[in-house]
Amino acid sequence: MEDRESLLERAINDIRYALFSIDKGPGDEPDLNLYNSLANAYLNLADVLASNQGNRERVADLRDLASDATHRAYSDNPTNPWVVETHIKNLLSIARAEPERSVQSALEALLAVYDAIRASDANLRGAQLGRLAEDALAILFSNSTAGGDVTDLQTPVDVLVATWRVLSSAGVSAFDETLSRLPPAEAERALRVLADPAGSGDIQVLKLRYGILSSARPFAFAERLGLVENLDATDGRLSPQLRLEYALLLYQVGRAREADRAFRDLRRIWRDGEHFVNISEPLNWLREGEGESLRTVQARVSSDQGFRPQARVSDFADVLVPFRPEEFGVRNLRPGSSFRARVSFGHNGPFLRPALAGPKRG
Repeated sequence: MEDRESLLERAINDIRYALFSIDKGPGDEPDLNLYNSLANAYLNLADVLASNQGNRERVADLRDLASDATHRAYSDNPTNPWVVETHIKNLLSIARAEPERSVQSALEALLAVYDAIRASDANLRGAQLGRLAEDALAILFSNSTAGGDVTDLQTPVDVLVATWRVLSSAGVSAFDETLSRLPPAEAERALRVLADPAGSGDIQVLKLRYGILSSARPFAFAERLGLVENLDATDGRLSPQLRLEYALLLYQVGRAREADRAFRDLRRIWRDGEHFVNISEPLNWLREGEGESLRTVQARVSSDQGFRPQARVSDFADVLVPFRPEEFGVRNLRPGSSFRARVSFGHNGPFLRPALAGPKRG
């Protein structure tokens, strides 16, 4: 124990020196990684001291320092999988150390896991996140009333605890792929609980409701958009993943000019840092209404092409959309030429594709 304690103390001193005493230059490790490492070192040292009956005030101070470092890293990049993992570990540390915050911190940890698993195409760190989620569920259920009645919910916490009991009873406690494959009846039951007036306006309720709705009824574009707008109005700090889905949903419901502005903002975010985000079906193609069929749009080659070919799409209020002439069987299309196309979506926005392009069915 003493050896590990000494190693962690040395690691903390080294990281702090790198953060606060060395001038940064090209190629140096980003502060994001250093703050994330510092948070983990604080958490690990606090655990070592606590298990060895160390000074309680010192342990509490270390947990506070871990929270500060975690907040700094998570604020800089809330999509980095290693930062998200540390954020969840810190929430669980708070839940274990502070009984009065156990339920709230466990709920925040569960939502963070849910967001990370739903948003990550590669499920980076998925196994570790699953184990952390199981710990969070155990803490939540051991510190909340067990009752199964969801008809007398009084607070947002009641709504969230009841929802997680529904999810747990549906077999998602391992937090693997079953989380996005909820049985329809259980998903709808969870959504009914989350729609209870007792949870109205609560950030966590809105986020969890949006996540489950997106998995259970992915083509409900207007309803999904309404929840994201409600979140934005309530909190004003949408994550990069939610901001991306917001822009995509705006296109799906015909609000192209707003969507174009949203993607302009997103491109600035992508330029400023590396973010782990994902575009899942059905938001990866422009759909016809709220169904699986792909929509075909009318486009006109712009004379103001810039560095790549673009066309004005009448269905998008003449918003400019890039395309590759080669995909349409020609090397160049004259300005003013009209053509029909489908629309796929990437992290930077829409892209025109041939009228027969799209996912193969069957």
